Amino acid sequence: MRSFLFALALVALAVAGYIGARLWQSAPAAQLLNNDGVSCNIGDAACRHATPDGGMLLLDMSPRPVPLMQPVGISVQVANTSLVPAYVEITGLNMEMGVNRVPLRRNAEGAWVGETIIPVCSQRHMQWQAALFLQSAGKLYRLNEEFDTLRP
Repeated sequence: MRSFLFALALVALAVAGYIGARLWQSAPAAQLLNNDGVSCNIGDAACRHATPDGGMLLLDMSPRPVPLMQPVGISVQVANTSLVPAYVEITGLNMEMGVNRVPLRRNAEGAWVGETIIPVCSQRHMQWQAALFLQSAGKLYRLNEEFDTLRP
């Protein structure tokens, strides 16, 4: 009986650990800002959006076209808004590539910037989502944009 209880406790601990790990790795709940279904291809041009509080933000990536296995700069400029850029999460859309989280920091010019490297995929044409996370008054907001890469 004692070994049965011990085995049951181990199973319960394993299940709790699994659930905890899944919750820890999941994206935080954030209000979607561009839920109108309209997005811009950030691989083609900078994306400009109005914010819910009447401000404006500009999300940009460079160089273009977005290269693989080379540094890619991310820049966010905000004006007349309380939203503060926090980080960008880049994920593969047509193939699971993990999450590439890019923290943003404010530079001397007032823009929020970060740098990352987009990995090479086995698929020649890869579709990606760049999700910009912003914070304001203890709330988290998310803005989704897409871009493509092409392996030579």
